[in-house]
Amino acid sequence: MHRLSHLNAKNFRHQAHHHCESGAVTNLYNFYGLPFSEAMVFGLGAGIFFAHTNLLKTMGAPVTTYRIFPGKIFKQASKSLGIEVGTASFISKKKALDTLNEKLQQDIPVGLLTDMYYLEYMPDIFRFHFNAHNIVAYGMENGHYMVSDSILEIPVLITPAQLQRARFTPGLLSPRGKMYWVTAMPDSVELRPAIAEGIRLACKRMTTTRKNGSGWLAIQTLANKIAAYPRKHSPERAAFLLLNVVRMQEVVGTGGGGFRPLYSAFLKEAAEVCHNRELAAYSEKMQDIANAWRSFAIMAARCAKTKGQQSVSYQDVSDNLMQIAYRERDFFTELNTCKIV
Repeated sequence: MHRLSHLNAKNFRHQAHHHCESGAVTNLYNFYGLPFSEAMVFGLGAGIFFAHTNLLKTMGAPVTTYRIFPGKIFKQASKSLGIEVGTASFISKKKALDTLNEKLQQDIPVGLLTDMYYLEYMPDIFRFHFNAHNIVAYGMENGHYMVSDSILEIPVLITPAQLQRARFTPGLLSPRGKMYWVTAMPDSVELRPAIAEGIRLACKRMTTTRKNGSGWLAIQTLANKIAAYPRKHSPERAAFLLLNVVRMQEVVGTGGGGFRPLYSAFLKEAAEVCHNRELAAYSEKMQDIANAWRSFAIMAARCAKTKGQQSVSYQDVSDNLMQIAYRERDFFTELNTCKIV
């Protein structure tokens, strides 16, 4: 294990990726000499997931997520690779700022959780409240923080005041200045067991039968709710709820298909690393499921646009999603039996 004292954070290399956390972690790992793809990091971190809950709301709609909760990808991937990390959250804004500055003065790039609405460099399409947007601060230039935001093509600058506002937004799931960084790297990493661990954890989460609103059962639950939208809500409200499911799947940092194409890419890379043809076959199956999700999004958008009054009904959308639920149940159940190492 070594302590990374020889690196210069100004050599940090920004690369654009599909999703903020897996992209930020990929860029951090690349800086420390681990040339992983975003897909590999996403898979090592057991990023694939599904949950739908009324307990949390975004823009007035129940939260639907197609990936594991914020911070879990960095934590799991680092744990399985033997990477030592540090994390911190704060009550004091001054303490949060001082700690960030201290790390940057030590040439340590730092991952930060922010509300993307207050990141003023963001294009208008991304200016909505989301308290778990990951960025990496890696230096200072003319009084501004140098920031790698992996959903953008180039690095950007942001003032301390703007960054502080984005790090300390009020309300549910406030980021509270949360930050994370690498403290030590192993002399070598064992990729195959890390791949196996990431796959097993993802399968466990997706196939659990506990009544917790997650995994394939949550997809089934959402399908049933969609069928009931016209009975329980006004046409406008029903359309809004359905479109929010699509927005979270296709727009909010997924690269489309609810992270399923990204997981397919991970399985393809894993097959090459592990010399495992079975994983290659599962990669193709996951891509087929990803295509089914995209077809669902098109059908759902058409239904919402016409408020279920024309060729596509809410029941049609529900039936389509129910089939996806069963496909994901079967996929992750079978993948869990695959001998990887």
